[in-house]
Amino acid sequence: MLSVRRGEAAKSNAAKDVAVLSTGRAGTGQVVSTTGVRGLSEAELKSARFDEKELVKAESFAVSKNDARDFAQKGGLLARGFNYLPAN
Repeated sequence: MLSVRRGEAAKSNAAKDVAVLSTGRAGTGQVVSTTGVRGLSEAELKSARFDEKELVKAESFAVSKNDARDFAQKGGLLARGFNYLPAN
């Protein structure tokens, strides 16, 4: 839900694995995971269709890694490293 991409959807258990870690309900079969959407009704979400023009518009907001780093430094932000979860 946080990343829009073109092409075929990849099959992965990563979301399930992350949900189990974040809820602490591993092995119970009671994993709860939600994504909030503001401003859109259930009907609007169900009728949503791919719009390449809007995707191009969203992609136009991307900045380079160097530009993002410069912006962060000017704002006094500090980089923090973290370990990624292993891929399956």
